[in-house]
Amino acid sequence: TKEVSGLILLDDNFATIVTAIEYGRKIYENILNFVRFQFTTTTALLLTNFVALLLGLPEPFKAIQMLFINIIMDGPPALAIGLEPANSKVMEKPPRGKDTKYITKNFMGVVGLNGLAMTALMIIFYIALERYGVSDEKYLSMSFVTMVCFQLFNALNCRSFERSFYEGIGKNKLLLVSLGISFVALLATINIPELESFMQTTTLSIYETLVCIAYASSILLIEQARKKLGIFIEKR
Repeated sequence: TKEVSGLILLDDNFATIVTAIEYGRKIYENILNFVRFQFTTTTALLLTNFVALLLGLPEPFKAIQMLFINIIMDGPPALAIGLEPANSKVMEKPPRGKDTKYITKNFMGVVGLNGLAMTALMIIFYIALERYGVSDEKYLSMSFVTMVCFQLFNALNCRSFERSFYEGIGKNKLLLVSLGISFVALLATINIPELESFMQTTTLSIYETLVCIAYASSILLIEQARKKLGIFIEKR
């Protein structure tokens, strides 16, 4: 019987079955959130670089900065997103069929919306820096800091497809710690001379740093609006 069966119940207690289903759904959602974060990050980074060069704007990122964003800045938060605790509504969703596609239109819609939003905002930011006559060194550093902050704020967005970024935020302490560590590492790249030389950045004032952070936080509002309006959310 064991050899031909597709599933073996070692414990037929109903409560155990419910717990197992909830655990499985949590893992499934976390994988989707992890992939969404990585897809959005890559989309925004590549499109921003491409559009900026297409418009004749100065080079927005150096190669080392792009590697830093993809490996150091995105790695720890992405792993923490994969460990997000299950939310209270995970069992309210209808069962998924075995033939349900992993990457759906709604999934790609969210990735595209946020990726394009960050790209558009970054291009607007570049044009503003150009107009205000910001030096090339400051331009490069501020664009780098802003893009990293976009990714860190977006990590909060990617905790869930439907819930607000602040709901249950204290439950995933690993994510908060990883975001804190990533932010400290970011500040180090624009304040420690040895790292500045390696990362090809320059020191930013407190005001300039706060401008980058505040501007990047706009992605929270964009994603919050999407969730409230029910855009790219599966109908139940």
